[in-house]
Amino acid sequence: HKFLVVDGKTTIISSANFTTSDLHGDFNTLASRGNPNNMMVIPNNPQVAQAFTDEFNYMWQGLFKSNKPYRQPLIIPVGKGNITLNFSPARRTDNTKMTSNGIISHFIQKVKKSAHIAVFVFSDAEINNTLAAVRDAGIEDIKLLIDPDFYRQSYSKAYNALGLCPTRRKNALNNIKPWHHPITTVGFPKAITGDRGVHSKMAILDGRQVITGSHNWSEAANYSNDETLAIIDLPTVAAHYEREFNRLYATAILGKASMPHAKACD
Repeated sequence: HKFLVVDGKTTIISSANFTTSDLHGDFNTLASRGNPNNMMVIPNNPQVAQAFTDEFNYMWQGLFKSNKPYRQPLIIPVGKGNITLNFSPARRTDNTKMTSNGIISHFIQKVKKSAHIAVFVFSDAEINNTLAAVRDAGIEDIKLLIDPDFYRQSYSKAYNALGLCPTRRKNALNNIKPWHHPITTVGFPKAITGDRGVHSKMAILDGRQVITGSHNWSEAANYSNDETLAIIDLPTVAAHYEREFNRLYATAILGKASMPHAKACD
């Protein structure tokens, strides 16, 4: 989690850890600016604040991870749109569709024009399969950025999206399920020494919906970690996230150049 509730009215939701290196940069590298993150401030909305206060109170009582009771996803009006909230982790016996990864898949499944994604880690099989199905359905505008430290890990879904396989670590091939229609708009953003390429966990869908929060697109986040998932349906907010995505994408190494040692899968 990375959230803050002020006076029971204002809620701050972020992908950033509250540390100097994440927010301000590496003091040993003067050019460092910190890690690419996002932060939302939702003022004067007691309903959103109460949802986060309830989550906080469970943990204040010592209830972490799956020791917390089941919480259903919430849809709350915000401005001229709404926000869908869900708190991880889920139990493995829960309906997958009601978990955070299941909710992400649900929104991706409805994409009509575009999905622009910038995430710290992308290793969840269900989200990957949903995104591949959207591509198979003919959606051309899919762009995917992953932090460079995780981009070439054996569990990274970058391989799947590119239709490539690692040349080493044979057991890693068990995790690869290449897309039927691979894309070349997959890569990692470049950053100066001391900063990550991307630490956000965000996606912009059809230019109007934003997926954000602290929730990594991974099985661990879904079933092991205390995390926030927020989906905002508000084009004005989406425009700000799109601008940040475009900034990161402009720095990225994409396609085969991002996987120089990988090969086409058999």
